[in-house]
Amino acid sequence: GLGGAVDPGALLAVADTCAALACVPSLDERLRGSATLSLSAVFGPPLAGPAVAVGREVADAGGLRSALVDVRADGAPQQAA
Repeated sequence: GLGGAVDPGALLAVADTCAALACVPSLDERLRGSATLSLSAVFGPPLAGPAVAVGREVADAGGLRSALVDVRADGAPQQAA
C-alpha cells in the first residue's frame, strides 16, 4: 500500500480466513467448508511489516458461529478481549 503499509483489503482477507478456521473445530467440518456471512472491521494504525492474525470462536447459535480476529504487527502484544 501507500507508504509501505499493508493494504487494508489484504488484512480483511487474512481476518476472513482466520475467522472461518476459528469456527470449524473438527476436521470433518473443515472438509465440508466454512463461509463468512458477514465481516466487520476496525482499523488501527497502518501495519508496515509482517502481520499475525489470531482468531477464536466467541459464539455458536444453532450452527451460526461468530469469531473475533485480532490482526496485529508481528511481535506486538495481543489486546485483551
